[in-house]
Amino acid sequence: MRADIRSCATVLHRQRKHHQVLSIDEEKELRSLKTDDSIVIVLADKVGAPIIMEMIDYIKKANQIFDDQEAYTSLAADPTKKQAASLNKRVNELTRLKLISPDDS
Repeated sequence: MRADIRSCATVLHRQRKHHQVLSIDEEKELRSLKTDDSIVIVLADKVGAPIIMEMIDYIKKANQIFDDQEAYTSLAADPTKKQAASLNKRVNELTRLKLISPDDS
């Protein structure tokens, strides 16, 4: 049931008409900017507006953010596999107890 609803929602979302936000000339200019390797185009976190930065400045900013020892800590090992195994074990247990269906897992 859940998969059917998700599938229908995906189809409806894809059928939604996209509104033209940029003029044709702006679209062409944006495409030419995307091919320029000396710049990077990213979306702003909060408003989703496109931000154009020099690649060198972008890399410096990213390194500055990741070098912040108060915000980020280096890990000795990647915990992803352990977390995935734990999650799969829990999902299998819930499926075995028939609290969720195999389609939900």
